[in-house]
Parts: sequence; C-alpha cells; structure tokens
Amino acid sequence: MDNRSRGAAAYSRRVLVNLARDDARRLARKPTVPLSDKHLDVTPGADSMARVADRLVLLQAIRALPEPQRAVIVLRFYLELSVGETSKLLSIPEGTVKSATSRALAKLAHVVTPR
Repeated sequence: MDNRSRGAAAYSRRVLVNLARDDARRLARKPTVPLSDKHLDVTPGADSMARVADRLVLLQAIRALPEPQRAVIVLRFYLELSVGETSKLLSIPEGTVKSATSRALAKLAHVVTPR
C-alpha cells in the first residue's frame, strides 16, 4: 500500500470515528426507538434465533460502555486495527488503548457470560 492509500485509509477511519462520536452525542440528547423484529435479517429456526438473541445482548452491552471504551472496542475488534493504529486514530497513548480494551472486555464478559 502506498502512502497515498494509507493516508486515505487513515482519513476515512478518522471520519468514521468523528461521525460515531457525533452520533453518540446526538443520541444522548434524544431517546432511541428500540429495533423491532422487522429490522432483523433472520431466517426462521431455533439456532438462528439464539444467534440473534446473543447478538442483541452483545450490542446492548457494547452500547452501555462509556464512549471511549466503545470506540476502542469497535476500532480494535470490528475494524481490526492494532493498538498503535487505534492510539494514533484516537490521539491517546497506547497504554490507554490497552487499559480501555481490558476494562471494556471485562465488562462485556461479565454481561455475556452465562451465570
């Protein structure tokens, strides 16, 4: 990948982070409407319903995370960025990325682990 492509990718990620933060601020001021079943792309069956239920629990848990932890989780695991890339993108030290990741994963594990 040449420097121009890397710059474009970094710019795109920065735009996504800024849009996500803007959305988070906007949604904090306005109540959200829960998704109905028609929004879910589900094929009938017990297995698919269990996956949908698991996904909804995980999404709800991720949404409950503080914004900095949520941003780190999305960048690290959804966009598969490294600690260094996440650090640069969010303009925070790598140690902060690591600790935010650890805390967020601990909260998520507590929510999604069967008791």
